Amino acid sequence: MLDVVVIKESQIQVVEKKEEITVIESEVVKEITIDVPEHTHPALDPIPIRELETLLADIPMGTPHTLPNGSAYTPDTGHNGKFMHLALNGQRLRPHSSDSIQDGDYAETSSTQITFVFDVKSNEVLEYVIYR
Repeated sequence: MLDVVVIKESQIQVVEKKEEITVIESEVVKEITIDVPEHTHPALDPIPIRELETLLADIPMGTPHTLPNGSAYTPDTGHNGKFMHLALNGQRLRPHSSDSIQDGDYAETSSTQITFVFDVKSNEVLEYVIYR
């Protein structure tokens, strides 16, 4: 679905979700249909899922950790963390840049798990922001 945008005197206003975009210029109405991939950039996702998890036990380095509350995301094949942002105690973490190069803070192990390259201690807080 796309946002309906009203354009008048160089002002843009999102009206509602629809299959097409209506452009209003003075009294003339034009309808334009735009194809958009199912997954757009995360910043455009209007309702990301946010999960906070206070760890009840340590997570040893290299041990896969399952996301809380049955959460799942789409691992980013480009290794940019495109569909999930992760923070530990408020500090944003970075995923590895590839499967073979471990240069980030964690690996996107599967759609429901991540694996840290360091030990994470109990009582620390993980924040997941998942884009669909």
